[in-house]
Amino acid sequence: MITQAYFSDDDGKSYFAEAIENGVEFVHNGKPAYRAYVFRCETDKPFVGFLGRNSGGGIEIRKPGESKWVPIGSVEGEGIIRSLCPSGSPEPVMPD
Repeated sequence: MITQAYFSDDDGKSYFAEAIENGVEFVHNGKPAYRAYVFRCETDKPFVGFLGRNSGGGIEIRKPGESKWVPIGSVEGEGIIRSLCPSGSPEPVMPD
């Protein structure tokens, strides 16, 4: 059973594990922390591929460093996911 997820409170520069019950966003050390979806491309080191938050209509995502949030199931959201590993499929990385 999954009990933890990754989050970031610094726009994806780093990430930390917290209880999954926190949802996709919460306040951490006085700053908003968003769900950090961490991946690995082939044998590369793990990285935050995108951040997630709640919106009135579901989950929105954006790449670290970008300001525009888009619905995860939208054309733009699918484009973010497809661009994670240009030479292959991204491998999700989960907390131990």
